[in-house]
Amino acid sequence: MAFAKPVWVPGQEKKIGFVLFLATLSGLSPFAMAIVVPSLPGLAHIFQLEYDSLQYAVSAYLLGIGLSQPVHGFLCDRYGRRPVLLFSLLLFVLASLGCVIVENWFLLVTMRFMQAIGVGVGTVTSRAIVTDVSSRQHAAQTLSYIAMAMGIGPIIAPVLGGYLDVTFGWQSSFLFSGVVGAVVLLFAWARLAETRPDAVRVTGGSFGQVLRQYLGLLRSPVFMGYTLVFGFCQGTFFAFLPVAPQVFETRFRIGAELFGVYWGILSFSYMLGAFFSGRLMRTFDLDATLFAGCSGLFVSTLILFLAALYGSVTFMVLLSTITVGMFFSGIASPLALTGSVSHNPEMAGAASGLSSSLGMGVGALFSILTGHLFDGTEGPMIRLMGMAVTGVMMALFMSRNRGAKAG
Repeated sequence: MAFAKPVWVPGQEKKIGFVLFLATLSGLSPFAMAIVVPSLPGLAHIFQLEYDSLQYAVSAYLLGIGLSQPVHGFLCDRYGRRPVLLFSLLLFVLASLGCVIVENWFLLVTMRFMQAIGVGVGTVTSRAIVTDVSSRQHAAQTLSYIAMAMGIGPIIAPVLGGYLDVTFGWQSSFLFSGVVGAVVLLFAWARLAETRPDAVRVTGGSFGQVLRQYLGLLRSPVFMGYTLVFGFCQGTFFAFLPVAPQVFETRFRIGAELFGVYWGILSFSYMLGAFFSGRLMRTFDLDATLFAGCSGLFVSTLILFLAALYGSVTFMVLLSTITVGMFFSGIASPLALTGSVSHNPEMAGAASGLSSSLGMGVGALFSILTGHLFDGTEGPMIRLMGMAVTGVMMALFMSRNRGAKAG
């Protein structure tokens, strides 16, 4: 039967089905995180928790993603993309079902952690697969379109999660995630062939040899430059995200209903930037397009910073500058991720996993800082955004150091 034979192989990378599959695979992680958010207040009542204890349902998930991605990267270089992907997706499906049947909070948080370990494979393997089968230029285009499609997940997931929670109960969100994971697993098994080139393999198997591979990446200015561009782009966003509802409500009297509308505008702006990133790559090379994206993000945030410095931050100034910044972040982020992998194609999996993990860590740091420094006004948030875009430009120039590859 044709369906049972892997058909997405090198040479098929321009097919729309191939791109949609990889976009779904990459987007499964943020989707599974966001779909349960509407159920959190109900979980506090069901498990008799203080509301602040609910953060562990999110933080355990983020921890699992961050810890698992470098491991996934090493494994898919050593054993191949396909087996690591299939095994990890199976773990995600089983952990999602585990979330449905557990009866205490500790086990639910544990299953969330296991969910994240399994689904963390999506971003790593999709980027490695694109690098395997594409030139650097075409890989950047493909990953830009994947980033655009990924932006849909965090928008629709809370809406769908809220409907499922009200209609079928909190377990239904986890069950739905498991079903989606099972469908992706089925398609991966039936249609995705192994794409890892024979030359791509982490040599040796001792801890010391593996450690040297990662230290080589960490010592590469180009790899770290691209990775930190992505991380500080995320930092610009995460400096805003944790306190945005409070700022909108207390400072500008914007309620939850309208905040959802404005959040959709920001998400759409990022997706639009990712779309234009792919289009621009048809004419310009990766580094020129990345420079344009980073520069636009820097200028838009600088305008916001100067407005705050001179005391003239109105709602429209805040919304417009952040919306424009999200557009340029949408251009820059997928290109930075492409650069971190394509500079070392012989370690595509390891580079993909490590860059994703480090980038997430930088973004999480800004999230923690803005939550700690928040004083009820937009000031600390804007100052941290200014620090983040300064980091973006410094990392951009680091990425131009072509002295040596990692390893």
